[in-house]
Amino acid sequence: MIFAVIAFAMFIVFDVNKVLWNDKRLNMLFLLGVIVLAYGSYDCFIKGRTLFNIFACIKDNLLFAIAALFGIWKTYSVLFIELPFDETYAKTGKLPLVDTGAYGVCRHPGFWFLLIAYVSLSVVFFSFKAVLFSIIVSTLNLLYIYVEDIFIFPKTIYGYDDYKKRVPFLVPRR
Repeated sequence: MIFAVIAFAMFIVFDVNKVLWNDKRLNMLFLLGVIVLAYGSYDCFIKGRTLFNIFACIKDNLLFAIAALFGIWKTYSVLFIELPFDETYAKTGKLPLVDTGAYGVCRHPGFWFLLIAYVSLSVVFFSFKAVLFSIIVSTLNLLYIYVEDIFIFPKTIYGYDDYKKRVPFLVPRR
C-alpha cells in the first residue's frame, strides 16, 4: 500500500515543480512514480504466487485479465502516446493543450483506464490486499487528477480554462 502513496506523492511533486520551481531534475519523478506504482502492483498481485497459480488465476478470469491488459495499454496510450512526451515529461514551463483523441472526450481519460485495470486485476488476483490496493490507487488517482484540474493545469497548460468549459472533467461526452 505504501508504494501507491509514494508513487502519487512523486506525481504531485512532479506537477508542483512545473508550477513553482521548474527544476529539470525533478522531471524524472513522474516516470519514477510509474515505476514505483508498477512495483507496488507486482508486490500486491503477483509476488509470492507460483507461475502455475498466476496462470490459473488468469484462466479462471480470462475476461477480466483481458480487461486489465486493455486498461493498462490504454492508460499507457493516453499518458505516453497521446500527450507529447518531451513537452509533458521532459521540459518545464507551459505545456501545449491536447484536446483531441481521448482528451476531447473527457479531461482525464486515464482515470477510467487505470480504474478498469485495477478493478480487473483485483478480480483476477482476488484477495483482500488486492481489492484494498485497487481502492487506494483509484482513490489517490481521483484526488490527484482533481488537484491537477483545479490547481496545476490552469497554470501549466495554455488555454486550460477554456478547455474546461468545452470538455467535461470525467464523465465522457459523445
